[in-house]
Amino acid sequence: MILGLENIAVVAMLHLPVTNRQAPENAIVASAAQIPSRWKPFQRCIVSRESHGHIHSRNPRSSAQGKYQFLDHLWRASLGRQVAARLRHFGMSKAQADTVRARLQRIPIADWPESYQDAAFAAVISQGNWRPWYQAGSPCNGYAR
Repeated sequence: MILGLENIAVVAMLHLPVTNRQAPENAIVASAAQIPSRWKPFQRCIVSRESHGHIHSRNPRSSAQGKYQFLDHLWRASLGRQVAARLRHFGMSKAQADTVRARLQRIPIADWPESYQDAAFAAVISQGNWRPWYQAGSPCNGYAR
């Protein structure tokens, strides 16, 4: 198999050691992606119902995307801001968080890394906002109270 230069560069980047700057950034992202324990049953139910855990899911009938099926055309900009705010809350610098926000807002939610999709869900849920996932008759609703 012959790899193009682009692919070689990507493979090489995946095998580079984590720098000192990346280690704290990864820890911040991991902390921001943690779902509050009170909301974990709701999160599991929503993920099962919406995407079966597939982070790249795309609804063919709407712009709903990703693990939590956020409506991409409605949520991408605000989710980028909410993720950046959550990252700052967990210790990321404003400049780094702004860079993350800009990067996330440029790509569809289904293409966001899972940790950022989780951070977005955690940001929304931490505000007590479960209504984007309300569905009449859904057993998930019972976990949201």
